Amino acid sequence: MKKVLIVLLLGFMAMGIHAQTDERSKTDDGMIPAQFQTNKMQWLEEVTAQPTSPICCFLQKEIEYPEQCAEIYEEGEVVVQFVIETNGEIRDIEITNPVSRLLDNQVVYCLKKTSGSWVPAIQDGISVETTHKLCVIFDVEGNTPLEELSASHYLSGIKYLLEAEEIEQDVFLAENTRNKKARRHYNKALAHFKEANKLQAEESSIYYWQSRAYEQMGDMSMMKEKMDVYEELLNPDPDIIEEYVTIGYKNNSK
Repeated sequence: MKKVLIVLLLGFMAMGIHAQTDERSKTDDGMIPAQFQTNKMQWLEEVTAQPTSPICCFLQKEIEYPEQCAEIYEEGEVVVQFVIETNGEIRDIEITNPVSRLLDNQVVYCLKKTSGSWVPAIQDGISVETTHKLCVIFDVEGNTPLEELSASHYLSGIKYLLEAEEIEQDVFLAENTRNKKARRHYNKALAHFKEANKLQAEESSIYYWQSRAYEQMGDMSMMKEKMDVYEELLNPDPDIIEEYVTIGYKNNSK
């Protein structure tokens, strides 16, 4: 039977079983959390069902929707990347797709609780460091799906960008007026692309249009930064383990 490369997610261990007993594995209240197992790439004869990821279970249980965010039903996809060390600690936590300060901080705060409780990946019988990426989706139930909201901002961004390019070619406008009007449209386009990114992270096409907008505005540094991300998304690093978890909340106003 043809071998298939799959990501095997190990099930969530019972609280306290095989947990580290040293002080670094304890939470603030003295409880010892279950360990978190990194995904392991394995060749298997058959594709089997994937059990729920332990870190996703933990975040769904621990993350709290900040009151200020609840008041405005704030949504989006926070992406955080970090390194799992051979001793189970985590380091180099970085938000690569921010949504808001409160939601970003909530993800980082809960993630830090797991440091020391990870089981490192094994390669050739030796523990190795791995890079992990978590995409935490804050979704208010009953609202317009995040994909639709993101697409709306995306299309609006393209509309403003193309209008800006047309304005730059309008010979009937004075140069100063033409430049100011075009720049306003470029800024509106970038604002829409930013919102699209918040709602649906790591969509390569959004970064492409952002790069184009910055190029037209003459900001070559930002143009290159967005184009680099665009190319990375088209050619993702196979060694980075990526997981998704949705944190759902009800819209009580409906």
